[in-house]
Amino acid sequence: MKNTSEKKEVKEQEETTEVSAQVKTTSPEQDKLDAVRELLFGQNVKEYREEIQEVKDLTDKNRSEANQSIESTKVEILQKLDQLSKQFEERSAQIEKKVETLAGSSVDRNNLAALLKDIASRLES
Repeated sequence: MKNTSEKKEVKEQEETTEVSAQVKTTSPEQDKLDAVRELLFGQNVKEYREEIQEVKDLTDKNRSEANQSIESTKVEILQKLDQLSKQFEERSAQIEKKVETLAGSSVDRNNLAALLKDIASRLES
């Protein structure tokens, strides 16, 4: 925060120098008008500039925090995706084994049915 305060002081000094330089090159009426303008609006302008700088600083801070949050969420999502992919592969392998087992037992049933038909036809003959 000290850097921001120092920057503000430097800006104020520069503005004062600029105003002083302008006052020296203008007429007495203009000098009076500038002095009144500075009295009326000078403090408000400084306050507005300070508030604008605070908003900019807060925006930068929020942007940084949001980017960190996004990166963190991205990492979490990728980890979950990897976990789900592994689970999918494991379950897919389990299903394939069960299908092979069922296919094998189906063949056994077909063979048994064929044998029973053969025995039945022999008994009839």
